[in-house]
Amino acid sequence: MKTILFPGTDSSPKEMILSETQLGAGCYGTVYLGFAKNDPTKIYAVKCIDRSKVKGEKAMQALKNEVAIMADIRSEYVV
Repeated sequence: MKTILFPGTDSSPKEMILSETQLGAGCYGTVYLGFAKNDPTKIYAVKCIDRSKVKGEKAMQALKNEVAIMADIRSEYVV
């Protein structure tokens, strides 16, 4: 396990413990099981993107679109 830092929001943790448990994988990255560092009872799926696989402007734009969509979703299941 390792600790990761990310910007977070008021309702999301800024530090997470990333486990080695893999939940899924795709072309650009892998989804791992994660826990809020300050409250390990809060469980998250954390998508880690391999930047070396995001080649070209089209792939980068697709990644930016995904991040924007996820940021706009208002759900207790999406941080």
